[in-house]
Amino acid sequence: MNPLNQTHHNNDQPPVFPICQIGSGEIIMMPKPNTETLAADIAFYRNNGVTHLVSLLRQPEMEALQLLDEEPLSLQAGMQFLHFPIKDMDVPDFDSLQRFNRQLLPQIEQGAKVAIHCHGGRGRAGTVAVSLMLEAGIELSQALQTAREKRQDPLVPVCQLQNDFLKRYAQELAVEFR
Repeated sequence: MNPLNQTHHNNDQPPVFPICQIGSGEIIMMPKPNTETLAADIAFYRNNGVTHLVSLLRQPEMEALQLLDEEPLSLQAGMQFLHFPIKDMDVPDFDSLQRFNRQLLPQIEQGAKVAIHCHGGRGRAGTVAVSLMLEAGIELSQALQTAREKRQDPLVPVCQLQNDFLKRYAQELAVEFR
């Protein structure tokens, strides 16, 4: 059995929360890798099929959390590393996120397993994961419910600003596809 088919939160393995299958790929939410076990965490992700690691941390956070080796270790493990920095407790630029999602979504549909993290793996990661689900045609209420259930946390995303952003994202998509 593929370990990423279940949620992990024991001390031996980093916590990962598979959220949604899209096409033959998958969206996964998770907290940041552990600094002390960074290489082992990245190896765990890769050994369990993660093909793309998305960090939403800003450069000062990466430095403070000692995660500057995340990108080279990910690339060395054979994963794509994508850096889309978003300020903590904030939302991304709408157009930038939509471009990012529209580049990533076809890869997910074709089988990419994309693990998205911020610090705790709920706010910024939840915002990006749900926005990807919206791009895939999933209704906002269903996308939020799925993310909250699979992440095992009713606060996905964590603040009203992020929830309002997702409402706007869904509304913009509805207008676009009329």
